Amino acid sequence: MSQTVSYPCHECKMGNWTYYITQLPMADLHSLIKKHKDIFEKSNRRLSGWMQRDTESRKGLLKYISQREDRFFSSIVVGFQAGRPEFIPLEPSNMKDDENLKHYFGQYTGVKVGVLQFYPDPNRKMYAIDGQHRLLAIGKMLDPEFNDYPKPDGFENEIVSVIFVPLENESEKDGEQRYRRLFSSLNRYAKPTGQMMDIIMDDDDIFAILTRRLYEEHPFFEAGDHESTSFVAIKKGSAMSKSDDAFTNLITFYKFITKIFSNVIKLQIDQDKNLDAEIKAYMQKRPDEDQIDHFYEILSMMWDAITNCFPEFGTENSGDSRDPNKEKFANFLFTPIGQLAFGDLIRIRTERLDFSRHVSEESFMDCIKVLAEIPWKMREKPWEGLVCVKETSPDGQQNWKMINEGRSEAIKLVMEICEWLIGEIDLNENEISELKSKWQQIGNTKSDKEAEECFSYLMELQSKISQ
Repeated sequence: MSQTVSYPCHECKMGNWTYYITQLPMADLHSLIKKHKDIFEKSNRRLSGWMQRDTESRKGLLKYISQREDRFFSSIVVGFQAGRPEFIPLEPSNMKDDENLKHYFGQYTGVKVGVLQFYPDPNRKMYAIDGQHRLLAIGKMLDPEFNDYPKPDGFENEIVSVIFVPLENESEKDGEQRYRRLFSSLNRYAKPTGQMMDIIMDDDDIFAILTRRLYEEHPFFEAGDHESTSFVAIKKGSAMSKSDDAFTNLITFYKFITKIFSNVIKLQIDQDKNLDAEIKAYMQKRPDEDQIDHFYEILSMMWDAITNCFPEFGTENSGDSRDPNKEKFANFLFTPIGQLAFGDLIRIRTERLDFSRHVSEESFMDCIKVLAEIPWKMREKPWEGLVCVKETSPDGQQNWKMINEGRSEAIKLVMEICEWLIGEIDLNENEISELKSKWQQIGNTKSDKEAEECFSYLMELQSKISQ
């Protein structure tokens, strides 16, 4: 810095910190604040010298700056390794007579308004305590050689809030410790919103938008103005207990919608690239309202088709159907893991539909109705002992519960069995034998006789479904 620069600010105090809330143009922020790695050297032997987590350029953040007109950053918090600016308060005598400010002096006596002045100082070193990724993205966007995403017109002059937190007279070691604790506090005690609130609040993620709209507008979920439908529980987490009356919860419902609608979204992205990455990027930018309306019409049609093929979703007692101890009622599709497997099967079955053209409810039903041929009762073959397992208590009482240990392997096997039953995959004799062996080992151990009986039944069922 070769000349003095000043920025409007408030001087504030909290705890034992004195800090300054300022406003800087993006270009000034980029030129003033150094990257953390340019100041501090990390050592795997001296962990106490680490002042920040690792940072790297985030493609999503660069895309956000480039493409979103409503881009917005929270304040970047800046610390000093050396040097400090000077705070110059405005003279209050010139302000007390102003009608707009007369209440200010009576109510906010602890706040000082002024300018933060930075004199030329070759030893001054400033870095972001909180905001490294934003700072890195700003630098990339202002780099004339960076052309992955176009810089918004005038971006260098846009204003960002910066909080400068200078030290008083601490030694370098004490100062590093204070800043590490500040970094830890800023990140450790910031409570994440959680999945449920993300689904409720996100107005860019197309799957969240469609999940909310289906829940709010489709007649199937109709309820009073201040009531919630009994079908979807608005609750934190995705677990559902036997006492829950709802069929599913918002998080599982969102994941289910994401699965069944992915074939539609694929048409909006470059399918020659990584599909997961492209879909994730698509979820970060809200489509226009006409497109959202079109998507909702398709999703509404899908839901009509699903509930016509599976009317029990709206009629059976969800709590009983989720309880594996209630042999007569227990239904795999009434469990969160069953619903996600069901969503994957719908996705697989409807890949053959051309969603670039009009798809009728009848066409969609024709694709998925075969799923109703799968035996979904949990206490029947092949799911008993696989997705629900039997436990014996010390006093000899037997109890059934949903599989926990080995759950991912069990779900993979569920998908293999289902895809084979409905003809999505062909298995030869050796492959069926391998499937049988997995079935015996996952969940409760099954005898050779049980395996033979189960797979004789499944082979007969597979032959019947394929006719």
